[in-house]
Amino acid sequence: MLRPFGLHGSAAAPLLEMDGALLSEQQDVLPALRGLDPAVPVICNDLTTQDASLRSGETLLKLGYQACALVPIPLDGAAIGVISLLSTCSGTFDNAEVDILRELAGNLGFALK
Repeated sequence: MLRPFGLHGSAAAPLLEMDGALLSEQQDVLPALRGLDPAVPVICNDLTTQDASLRSGETLLKLGYQACALVPIPLDGAAIGVISLLSTCSGTFDNAEVDILRELAGNLGFALK
């Protein structure tokens, strides 16, 4: 499984702990990734009104984040990874930004081919 990631900012340590928890629950994470539509990013521009499917939303709010974007990396019709971005401002991810992120994810998938 491809597992590189990068963190930046004052909340890096708590996010690393969250990542470790996700790795320990890997059997829960992998089926969700396999079922992710490679063409549809998950955007939450206001974590206070989050959908229950975003399990880590409450923790992200406690860390000061207000919005997140999860953009699948497509390869051969499947999602092989996700670009995850967090923002301390709600409403960060508008249509133009999401289009750029989808293009970036598509380029990554193509490069990994």
